[in-house]
Amino acid sequence: MRQLQKAAARIEALAPIIPDVFKLDTRKFQVQTKAREGIWNSTADFNAKADELAKAAAALSAAAKGGDQGATMKAIGAVGKACGNCHDNFRDK
Repeated sequence: MRQLQKAAARIEALAPIIPDVFKLDTRKFQVQTKAREGIWNSTADFNAKADELAKAAAALSAAAKGGDQGATMKAIGAVGKACGNCHDNFRDK
């Protein structure tokens, strides 16, 4: 469970940085990325999804610390869902 707590803490710390990474609109340059236009056209939604990830990671950290396996598994699913919600909307596969 300690490793899970550590991973969750890292995700929680990094999630708020995600919007900063995409402040520069890469569409203006000739670079290949998997970023979709929605990142820059729907900034509020993109930022909200990063915030959802941070909250899900905090919940996972708390669940893992509490030692309840059921709650931890549910929280792992919530982190995965938060990742998917952003990737499904803002990242090409």
